[in-house]
Amino acid sequence: MPRYFFPVSGTVNHPDPVGQEVQDDLAAWSIAVSSMGELLRDLDGHLPVDADLTALITDEMGRVLITLQFTARRHTQRGPATRAR
Repeated sequence: MPRYFFPVSGTVNHPDPVGQEVQDDLAAWSIAVSSMGELLRDLDGHLPVDADLTALITDEMGRVLITLQFTARRHTQRGPATRAR
């Protein structure tokens, strides 16, 4: 089975120097999406404002096969909210 690597970098860093053997690209996609979701859940609401996370899933040859990006921005309003008319 081919080996895939699932590192996450940015506001939170999780290197993956070992990787894991996965059946194919579709299975790697599923693992990548689940892993990013678990990482966000494990932060338990403590994600910094203006956070950026990027997962670049690569194969054994170092080719990027999947990119997952998560960006969090907090937009504050000054004064009462108004609607354009």
